[in-house]
Amino acid sequence: MWKILVLAVAMLMFSACSLSDNPANREKEADRFMQAFPPSELIDDMVKGLAENVPPEQRDSFAAMFATSLDMKVIGKSMREAMVKDFTAPELKSLADFYTSPISRSAMKKYGTYMSDIMPVIQQEMVSGMQKLMPKEGAPDRPDRD
Repeated sequence: MWKILVLAVAMLMFSACSLSDNPANREKEADRFMQAFPPSELIDDMVKGLAENVPPEQRDSFAAMFATSLDMKVIGKSMREAMVKDFTAPELKSLADFYTSPISRSAMKKYGTYMSDIMPVIQQEMVSGMQKLMPKEGAPDRPDRD
């Protein structure tokens, strides 16, 4: 049994590593990724997260405004170009494999809500950190000068 498991893991590793990193493979895997996780889903999730900061009675019109004002072709083209430029073919393959998994898709659907939950804390900590870096009122701006 363990021999079969070792063989299966080795085959998976070989499969990912055997993909040549060239422009054609990068483009192919970027397309596969974008089919598994379309840019419109990413934008929808981001808009839902942003809408959490809008009064409830304005959320629908806020989301509709984004839906009609964004050019998804421009966003999709830019995302694809950046992926092909920034990731290797094996990395893109791994991302596409991840996003085609049902459990991964389920987890990522929750990611926008997760970010909405933690963003206020992150923002508050950023403000607090900046305040700690700012000179105290009445203190000299630069301690090395009179």
